[in-house]
Order: sequence, then C-alpha cells, then structure tokens
Amino acid sequence: MIATTSGCSSGGPGGGAPLKLEKTNIVVDAFPAIDSAGLYIAQTEGLFAAQGLHVTIVPTPKIPPSTQDLIDGQEKGTYDITAGDYVTYIEDQLGAGAPKADLRIIAEASFLQPNVLALPFPGVATALTAPNSHLSASFAPEPFVSLDEAGADIQELADLDQGFTQDFPIQGYAVTAAWAKKYPNTLLAFTRALAQGQEIADTNRAAVEGAIEQYLGIPKETAAFISLPTFPLGVDPVRLQRVVSAMTRFNLLPQGTKFNMSSMVIGG
Repeated sequence: MIATTSGCSSGGPGGGAPLKLEKTNIVVDAFPAIDSAGLYIAQTEGLFAAQGLHVTIVPTPKIPPSTQDLIDGQEKGTYDITAGDYVTYIEDQLGAGAPKADLRIIAEASFLQPNVLALPFPGVATALTAPNSHLSASFAPEPFVSLDEAGADIQELADLDQGFTQDFPIQGYAVTAAWAKKYPNTLLAFTRALAQGQEIADTNRAAVEGAIEQYLGIPKETAAFISLPTFPLGVDPVRLQRVVSAMTRFNLLPQGTKFNMSSMVIGG
C-alpha cells in the first residue's frame, strides 16, 4: 500500500512535481463495469492517497445503470467525476436527444478487445430464459456474458470486436468544464493516479480479477475466465472520433454532424 504524508500536495512515483490541491475529497460515480478496473485498482493500491486525494467511489444506484444518471448528478454537484459511456457524454455535449452539458473527457477507461462484448445488463439472462420470452438473442458486455454462460446456460453467438468496431472506445472519465477550470491541480492529481491504475490493469490480470471481485461482486471462479478490454493511458481524440462517426452512421446524431472530439478533451 502506498501512503501519503500530506493532504495538500501530491507527487509520488511517476507523479511529477508536487501540486497544491484545490480540494482533496473527490466523489467518483462509476458505471459498474470491468471498464472501471483501473479506477478500482488505483483506489485499492493507495494511488489516489499517494496524490493527496481521498476518493470515494459510488456505483450508480439505478438498475439498470445509466450514464445519464451519472451526468445529471455531476451537473448538480453530487459527483466530481463520472465514468460512463462516450455516446451519452457526446449526446449531452451536443444536446442531441439529451440535456445539453459542457463536459470534458479526462481519461479513457477502456477500448474493445475480443469477446468483451458478445451476446449492468443483469436482466439479459432472465429476459432470454423467461417461459414467455419472445427474445432469441440479446447484447451484453462482460462480466454479464461470462456470468450468463455459467449460470443460465446462455451461449455466445457473436463478438463485436471485429471490422468497423475493432478496438472501439467503450468507456471514459468525464468532468464538467466548470469543474476542470476550478480544480486544475486536483484534476491532474487524479489523472496521475488513475494512469498508474490503468497501467496496472493493462499488465496485471490478477489485479483486475481482484478488483472486479471486490467492486462488482464477481465470483473468483468467473473472474478468471472473463475477457478483458484494453485499459489505455490518457486520451486519444483520434480514437474517440470513431464514436462520433459511428453515432452519425447509425443516426444517433444528425447526418452531416461535424464535431471534433478534441474540443471535449483537455489539452486536445
């Protein structure tokens, strides 16, 4: 466990020069998914504490969880940082079928790898196996794919990590533009620690398994077989631009929409 000796400055391994933090207590509302493994690891390994931060991670209370709920709480000031899907972040930024917001993507959580998206969507198995169900197939991410295969005799039919969606960005971390402007050093300290957690998640499967067992309640036996995404460092606006292209292609955004993801990325 890494410890810190000061609550008003941050530094540490790989952290750069000490920072004078504008605030030290941070609340993160994280979509309950494997994509947040880097966040969970940064917390359990004391990486946020090493930056002088006290981070509280709360899962969205609604079932099924919704990124829009996270953003709504964020704009009310209930949460400092959220971890959710890019589609909702972009829709809110553009006011496309959602309340308009001014958000900034501060880090990527994950992008697609084989078998991560195949068939929380905890109701998929129930919907497919109900006696009067009219469903023949459904979409679900990990860890629900592995849980449903093990517990409900659900069979994987297709993997979405191929062709147009190969290595597709899935989830990221966001703050409001106003929050980023008000707490720049706090934000930098958070992203420094998160990057360390992401690096561990991307190179140490055992650490990811331990994190999802603890935070997602995944049984140890199931965690060992779950397919993992890639946990990138920082933010790549070019990669995220693929989300805008896909949203336009499938009419989630008006045809001809011109939006540069760099405008949502701090330093982009």
